[in-house]
Amino acid sequence: METTKERPLQGQSPYVANLMLGYDNVDIGTEVNASFNVFGRRISEVGIAGTPNIYEEPVNRVDAVISQRITRAIKIKLSAKNLLDPEVEYTQGGLVQRHYKLGRSYSIGASYEF
Repeated sequence: METTKERPLQGQSPYVANLMLGYDNVDIGTEVNASFNVFGRRISEVGIAGTPNIYEEPVNRVDAVISQRITRAIKIKLSAKNLLDPEVEYTQGGLVQRHYKLGRSYSIGASYEF
């Protein structure tokens, strides 16, 4: 049995914000993109039998991608994800129930177009 009858849907954030900034210079073949994402506090697990709901707290995320055309056919690309590497927290009744970091990830690639 649920603890509360009236509540937001599980996983539903009161807000989500996304911002993307980009730069594209066709003459020199350079592209730069950065994105920011944050969501509002949301129910991760619905409380039952009188226990409080478990909430996922807001997390700020920043990603970036840089690509450079070397020749007409060759392009290199560098990606970085989760640059801020914030702590992900879940709370229950005002106390931190669990927390962890996702870590940053980086990748580099090259492409050849015929």
